Amino acid sequence: MKLTEKQGLFAVEYILNGNDATKAYEKVYDCKKSNKNTIYSESCKVLHNPKVAQRVNELRMAQYTSHVITIEERKILLSAFSHMGDIKAIDLLNKMENVYAIDNTDNDKPLRVQIERISKS
Repeated sequence: MKLTEKQGLFAVEYILNGNDATKAYEKVYDCKKSNKNTIYSESCKVLHNPKVAQRVNELRMAQYTSHVITIEERKILLSAFSHMGDIKAIDLLNKMENVYAIDNTDNDKPLRVQIERISKS
C-alpha cells in the first residue's frame, strides 16, 4: 500500500500544523471551488484513510523520538550551565561521569571534586 503524493503531503502538513485536517487539506488539495462543509468532509475522509492514518502515526512517532536528547547532548547542555556557575549542573555532570564513586584504594572514602578550581576559572 503506497500513498499518493498528495496523501503524503497531507500527512506531513497535518503534523506540522498541529493536527488540523481541514488546513492540511486546503494546503495540499485544490479547494478554490469547494465550500467549507465539503472541505471538512473530504479532509476527514483523507485523514481516516488507513494508509494516511498509518503515515500520520509514523510521523508522530518520529516527531516524539527525535526530541529525546542523547547522553552526550545532555553533557554539553549541562557543561554550558556549569560554565555559567550553576552548581547543580556540575553535580549532575559529576554523577553522570561517576565522579562520586568509591575509591577502594583509600579506605572507601569518596573521591573529592575540586569545585573551587572549576568556579575560579
